[in-house]
Amino acid sequence: MPYCVVTAAAAAAAVAGAQEEVRIFYQRYGHGATKVLLIIGFAGTYESWGPQVKGLTGAMEPVDEEAPAGDDSGAAEGVEVCCYDNRGMGRSSVPEQKSQYTTAIMAKDALALMDHLGWRKAHVFGHSMGETHFIQPPPLVLLKILDPRASPD
Repeated sequence: MPYCVVTAAAAAAAVAGAQEEVRIFYQRYGHGATKVLLIIGFAGTYESWGPQVKGLTGAMEPVDEEAPAGDDSGAAEGVEVCCYDNRGMGRSSVPEQKSQYTTAIMAKDALALMDHLGWRKAHVFGHSMGETHFIQPPPLVLLKILDPRASPD
């Protein structure tokens, strides 16, 4: 299964002594130069994005997890989509400390996943709490917020 591994220390240097490894489960769909990262909100899983994945890529089957990350296989005009389970949900790790669930840490999880995939830029769609993960604009091509929360924390 495809996982991106982050450590608690890398995600939250402010938490003294935390070295817990966190595994973020993700799935990739489609191929192409256009990258789309879908971030679900609280209590959702990557599967919640099924209709959007099908609409963007035409596929419901994930890309072979053995395929190299960032390999577009010549499909420059296609779309590659990645959606994932936030820490504490679905197949991702469940850290025990409440301090490991801030939106700043979860934003770093998303950035670590983009780095893991070899993505320098992406169109990012956040649903509900998923919109709070991206406050930093550098890796973004587009940020789309769906059903936003009232405040980020």
